[in-house]
Amino acid sequence: MNTEANSAEPAKEEKERKAAKGGMPGSWLVIALVLAALVLSGLAFWSSLNVRHRAAAGQAQLADLQASLAGYQAMLESMKNRSAAMEGGIADISQQQDKLKDSITALYKNQSRGNQDWVLAQVEYLVVIAAYSLTLERDVNTALAALQAADDRLRELGDLRLINIRKQLTADMNALRSVKPVDVAGLSLFLADVEQRVETLPLKDRPAPRQREETPADNGAEEKRSAFARLMHEFWQELKSLVIITRNDKDPGALLLPDEKYFLYQNLRLQLESARIAVLRRDSGSFRASLQNVIAWLEKYFNGADAGVSHIMDSLRDRLDLDLDPDLPDISASLDTIREFIKQRSATLPTDDGEPVS
Repeated sequence: MNTEANSAEPAKEEKERKAAKGGMPGSWLVIALVLAALVLSGLAFWSSLNVRHRAAAGQAQLADLQASLAGYQAMLESMKNRSAAMEGGIADISQQQDKLKDSITALYKNQSRGNQDWVLAQVEYLVVIAAYSLTLERDVNTALAALQAADDRLRELGDLRLINIRKQLTADMNALRSVKPVDVAGLSLFLADVEQRVETLPLKDRPAPRQREETPADNGAEEKRSAFARLMHEFWQELKSLVIITRNDKDPGALLLPDEKYFLYQNLRLQLESARIAVLRRDSGSFRASLQNVIAWLEKYFNGADAGVSHIMDSLRDRLDLDLDPDLPDISASLDTIREFIKQRSATLPTDDGEPVS
């Protein structure tokens, strides 16, 4: 058996060598296929690794994207919350703006109301001054100026509801303009000035009084008279010297004694002072009577050719027709109208709670 086995081994090896020699081309093919399979396996493995790497990278990127998306979603939620908060803030601001607008409107209305109340109070005060000046002082010019100032205040407001007040003020002002006012202060000062200038006015020229001339014969006779006779003669001469008789056929009353000049000036001053008192009392009758006396004395005793005398007489004549106490109109309607408007306005204006005043 060993011999057969030994003989079989060389035969087997021989067959293998033959098979190896005879099958060489098939072996290279197998090797090539194996190598190709190995390359393909490597490529497949590399591709698989690459795919896995890319998949891992994609997953990482996806995770990053998911994380970013989560961050963006969080930011979006935060922005939504902020937007909601901002919308709430905007709504609050809008409400505050509305409240502020209402407050400004109310403040403007209150300010306008306050300004109009102040102007109406001024107008009422001016009308009261006009009534006081006209009624108590009979001062037409001051009353007219006060009413004009009141009308100017109302015109500046530009409120058509005040037209009735302005209409009444205009009527009262026209009534005052129809009165011829008397400047009491100016007339009093004029009379005072004339009173001071009286003593500077020149009197009319008058001839010197005739006196009895003594003759030498009389002197000789006196020497022969007794002492009693001389005494009686001297007494008679003294008595005649106290009375001076002059004659003027043209104007017997225009000549004055030297001692009467002082009394004439004083009488003129008294008449002018009486005229001043009549002016202050608005006594037209006494005023005219005093002026007529002054004019008559100036014509009778003073030099009418003198410029000062003629000017005073002309000035006094121009004032003879003055009415110191003219009829004055009633302007109480203006005061009644403004007070009635203020009363009605106070009744219709709302209070702080929006309700009208009862």
